[in-house]
Amino acid sequence: MKPIIFVGYRLNLHDILLVTRALDRQVVGVIDKYFYGNTDEVCGIPIVGSEDLLSDKTFTDDHDFFLTSWWDGYENVENPEHSGDNLRQTRIKLLEDNGVKCTNLIHPQCTELEDTQLGNGIIAMPMSGISHHCDIGDHCVIDWYSYVGHNCKIGKNVIVGARSTLAGYLNIEDNVRIGLSVTIAHGHGKPDLTVHKNAKLWTGAVVLDSVPANTNYTHDSRLLKRLTS
Repeated sequence: MKPIIFVGYRLNLHDILLVTRALDRQVVGVIDKYFYGNTDEVCGIPIVGSEDLLSDKTFTDDHDFFLTSWWDGYENVENPEHSGDNLRQTRIKLLEDNGVKCTNLIHPQCTELEDTQLGNGIIAMPMSGISHHCDIGDHCVIDWYSYVGHNCKIGKNVIVGARSTLAGYLNIEDNVRIGLSVTIAHGHGKPDLTVHKNAKLWTGAVVLDSVPANTNYTHDSRLLKRLTS
């Protein structure tokens, strides 16, 4: 297999390195224009240049790539280009424009059932699970101990946070952020549930109905009650 180049810095590369080591994949560098020239390495991985290298066909032919740029970070600076969310999506577009398809990193301890369609650039962490007949888009993250139920359709660049649970037959559109320990399931008598693009579901949210695009949801404080019908 080709050696891997990480695209973009994130605060904690160690989780991703854990997966690459479990898969016996070699990581030889990071490209990030914000670090190039300012430091020699991050997490022990050398900075080998900027994202301009993605237009160098000789370089891209010799390596596999994985998007490590994260969706948070740089939130307090005024330049929106530095916003983690914007920067991650900018780098996805740059990869696509240069015809670079990232490698998948599926940890051996991720349970992946049959007839699941995976895009490219997906990472699945240890103790996660992907049930059967799912369709998961490019650059998605299935974090530690999270579970994607059967027949889910997940768009591009979706983050499923650690210990989150997605019931079956859900539609999660592009660029959705699902925080830690979020539960998404069909509410009583509501067979269709879509989390629309760019929605953010924060830690502990319990989602029982569709979520509009470009909105933020936190935990559901309603008490559980017995259903009478």
